[in-house]
Amino acid sequence: MHANHAVRTSESQRPDLAISHDKASLLAIQVNMFPNAGFCIGINAHHAAFDGKSATMFMKSWVSICSNLQNPTTPTPTPTPIPSLPHHLAPFYDRSLIKEPTGNAEVYVDTWMNHNGSTNRSLKPWDVVTAKLSDELKGLFELTPSQILKLKQHANSKVKVNVHPSTFSVTCAHVLACLVKVKQVKKDNVGFIFYIDCRSRLDPPTPATYVGNCVAKQMVVALTKELIGNDGFICALEGISEALNGMKDEGVLNEAERWVSDVNELMEGTMSITGSPRHGQHFGWGRPKKVDMTLIDETGTITLNESRDISGGIEIGLVLSKREMQDFTTLFVQGLDSL
Repeated sequence: MHANHAVRTSESQRPDLAISHDKASLLAIQVNMFPNAGFCIGINAHHAAFDGKSATMFMKSWVSICSNLQNPTTPTPTPTPIPSLPHHLAPFYDRSLIKEPTGNAEVYVDTWMNHNGSTNRSLKPWDVVTAKLSDELKGLFELTPSQILKLKQHANSKVKVNVHPSTFSVTCAHVLACLVKVKQVKKDNVGFIFYIDCRSRLDPPTPATYVGNCVAKQMVVALTKELIGNDGFICALEGISEALNGMKDEGVLNEAERWVSDVNELMEGTMSITGSPRHGQHFGWGRPKKVDMTLIDETGTITLNESRDISGGIEIGLVLSKREMQDFTTLFVQGLDSL
């Protein structure tokens, strides 16, 4: 892209998900109608039960059912039957198919239960809200297919043999290299977290329509001085690729027992990315005007989504101060123009 769309952030428009110490809702949906101008659907899902792909599949299933409901012109005495879902949306719920390494589940649960004290049994989510700034802006940036190709070609000319640049890895690497400069990180190391869909990576793999939370956390730690250097993009890319390669070699669940402790030990200023362009923005009611992941207003997380307007493009959402947003825009564009 050649200009970012930045707007003042406001309070989250997600529907409330009722969660108390001993009870938690799993899903909340809110529909706002705009006369003669369409509608907005807000969805808020509990990640203990849904990951991003599951939530997106729910939306697509809902749209499929609504789109195929009969709409008789006169009332009928019998209820209208609910249409069946197509094969690619038929939900799969069997948890027994997921085989975790022996002992990992117990360690994971014990670590989770001991977070904030050995007697902690609260269902409330951990506090990940970041401090809001008075001049906070939300920006939306786009990488076009041609720009993604340029990043891959640049990577192939620089990286080691065992690094195979993907659309995801080059996008994350470019964003990370720009952000580290913008944030003016003072620490020696920078942490970067991303999440991987495990469905096709498990042994045996689960169906693509598995409903639940089936993602694995990966954390990359890189030297700050290398990320802010001329080859910051390559440094970030190599770290991300190494994490992905390790997942292939060692299995996606082999370090599950460390996921909670890793979160507890995260260094200040660690950056994270959520969402995926593979989830899809188009649910079946035509091309949406806008898809927004409002959680970044509260958490400072970076989001990825497929482009609304260009097949194969990626949209990147983030929240920064006004100064940081101006600097990020310059670095983001200049980094692409210099390739």
